[in-house]
Amino acid sequence: MTGSRATLHNIARQSIRMAAATTVFGVLAACGDETISGYADPDATYVLSELGGAAFPARATIAFPAKGKVTGSAPCNTFNATQSVPYPWVDIGPVAATRRACPDLDAERR
Repeated sequence: MTGSRATLHNIARQSIRMAAATTVFGVLAACGDETISGYADPDATYVLSELGGAAFPARATIAFPAKGKVTGSAPCNTFNATQSVPYPWVDIGPVAATRRACPDLDAERR
């Protein structure tokens, strides 16, 4: 290529790169913010009604009573734990649970 053609070629390449970069940044800027700062309703208790597509025959619950806290009950036992990420994600830390036996223990083991 001659000098002027090489320069035009380089300018065209740079223009394409700039347009591509501008497009990428424009698309990223248009994305919504996914920051979640809230937690689940502290007064809500979620009840397990189905497990693996079948009705769950006993009562099992989970609640998020305060920021960073998780509590719940299974047919025989109760538990509490820490929640390290904001709702609706669930990342439960160390769990403290009771270890009682009862007639519904088979349902709890499911």
